[in-house]
Amino acid sequence: MQYQIVDRWLHIQMDVKSYPTLIHFFDAYHIGKKVRYQYLTNHYIKVNEQVVSHNYIFQKDDVLSIYIPKETIDYPIAKYPCKVVYEDDFVYIVHKPSDLLIHDDHELCLANLAACYQKQQHIEAPVRYLHRLDKQTSGLVMFCKIPFFQSYFDDAIEHKQIKRYYLAITKSNSSNLPKTIEKPIGKDRHQNNRYRISPSGKYAKTNISLVDYKSPYCLIECQLETGRTHQIRVHLSSIHHPIVNDDIYGIHDTHFQSMGLWAYRLEWISPITNQTCTCTDEQNTDYLYFKR
Repeated sequence: MQYQIVDRWLHIQMDVKSYPTLIHFFDAYHIGKKVRYQYLTNHYIKVNEQVVSHNYIFQKDDVLSIYIPKETIDYPIAKYPCKVVYEDDFVYIVHKPSDLLIHDDHELCLANLAACYQKQQHIEAPVRYLHRLDKQTSGLVMFCKIPFFQSYFDDAIEHKQIKRYYLAITKSNSSNLPKTIEKPIGKDRHQNNRYRISPSGKYAKTNISLVDYKSPYCLIECQLETGRTHQIRVHLSSIHHPIVNDDIYGIHDTHFQSMGLWAYRLEWISPITNQTCTCTDEQNTDYLYFKR
């Protein structure tokens, strides 16, 4: 479907075959009952500039209009913004440096930097990151710009429709790798903030492939099928490919500046247009060192 945003109104040229009624549209975008009621009651939903009811039946050439209300930025605003590497009308994607939490109530975090960016760019909406990275892991994090579509992106994350790819630098005498690591992960009862392979743990699956090998280092691409805490770090360690400078599961290595794991690519389906979007960030210092 085609769309345009004018004066905080999102105007969508409706696809009647895909969305016969307004209810079908709400269902397709996973809009909850509370939000439906709020938008309809406040007349934030119109068709051809006219207020409609929740069971409206779309006709050919109908234009659905959704108002984007101004909302408060709900995180303390940092003195400087995050580094944004991609932005469209619905999301922006930032590069998270290592040793920075995405959310923290007491220390500077990525959400504070995002709040600064939204203030500078007049994005009048709550700060909503769509997924997390470990503190030591750097790379791409996606934020939702329009609260109406928050549930759409949350569902996409849950059903793996937003694909997240990572690169890892490991140290090993072998470049032989399985295509998949499928081992359950549970908490280590003997050490806080540590996880391990455990028969009683939660199911975890990581797809991996060798990108490059420069003995004794491997550059490995990883794609998560599940989202367990420390999953890639635990899985690679379990096959004797510890990540460099991972202070829990890996091995210290002075050739690299930080932990050798970063989220380098995201793929997702944009709402409304249904186009596949891709964002890649390869400007990682350790990656550049490995490739030279």
